[in-house]
Amino acid sequence: MTVMFHCPDCGAIPHGILRGYCFGDRLLEGVDFIVTREGDTFKVICEDDCYLHGLDRPYWLQMAVDHATQTREALCPKCREYMDLDEVTHERM
Repeated sequence: MTVMFHCPDCGAIPHGILRGYCFGDRLLEGVDFIVTREGDTFKVICEDDCYLHGLDRPYWLQMAVDHATQTREALCPKCREYMDLDEVTHERM
């Protein structure tokens, strides 16, 4: 069973977008992270992973997970409005 986020405008969404600037200030300005959810755990990958080359990649990915866990919100990849990461739907694949 896959956990899908629920956007009020777009419906079921497989992932959200975290803006790097929110937790990495100017260092990650313009860098987006993709957040998914497996059970109660958030998983994050960098949309432009080559940007993290030369940086402490595990540290920044953990910072993104911590940010998602604390704020419980991310941007919808379709409409770019904020959605609540606790509002989920379960879809069978």
